Amino acid sequence: MRWLLPMLCMLVAGCLPPWPLGNPAPGVGFSRDDDDDDDDDATTDDDDATSDDDDSGADDDDATADDDDATADDDDATADDDDATADDDDATDPPLPDNDNDGSPDDLDCDDFDPDIYPGAPEVQCDGIDQSCSGADVCAVCSGATQVQVPILEGLSWTDAAALGPPDQLYFFNSNGPFYFHAYLVQIPLLSGVTVTHTSGDYGVWLEEYDSTCVRTETDGGEFDSSAALLRSSTLGGTFTYIVPSYLPLETGSYNFEVENTGF
Repeated sequence: MRWLLPMLCMLVAGCLPPWPLGNPAPGVGFSRDDDDDDDDDATTDDDDATSDDDDSGADDDDATADDDDATADDDDATADDDDATADDDDATDPPLPDNDNDGSPDDLDCDDFDPDIYPGAPEVQCDGIDQSCSGADVCAVCSGATQVQVPILEGLSWTDAAALGPPDQLYFFNSNGPFYFHAYLVQIPLLSGVTVTHTSGDYGVWLEEYDSTCVRTETDGGEFDSSAALLRSSTLGGTFTYIVPSYLPLETGSYNFEVENTGF
């Protein structure tokens, strides 16, 4: 019977599995790793020169650029940002150049080397320059004029006491300027006439009349004049715009503007 014990031991030894006891057999909760990779899962292999992506978080084994870092996943449609700093794939791109420091970047500024030219900049009318980047110079001195109520009775007047200077608009005429100006729209009644007067003690006055199509028709005034006047009468009535500027560029000061019904 002594020979039975060694024989049983040999039989038992021959039936033991070729792996340590206590470890699961292949196919029992274990994926065999028979290559050099350390990413043996069902997804695409992510074994690159950087850290492995087989972790407990979201998997990063996809067809886009790799982003195996400790921050949020960066596999999106934009450029990848695999670095040691915070993610840079967002809307906070570096600011575009602003060469003239007018607050408008060069992709919007129609002249990024002139601080007086940018989208929405105040226009100097009729100077041939597009300050506001609207696509063309603005030359519409008759627009935005103050409406004048001409008195019906002869001998009565409509007056305005004001001042030239900022924030009044600027304009050029025949390459001269810029001049601060104010515009007045005058509706002349039927069978009536008016006398339009611009007076000032602060600067040499100038007065311009424009017809209903904003074509200049009359002027009066001069460098040393303190008063300028224009007379207009009409059988059928009419609409005229009167421009009040100084005679010299950029002069400022107070003035009086008067429209008197002088009859026909």
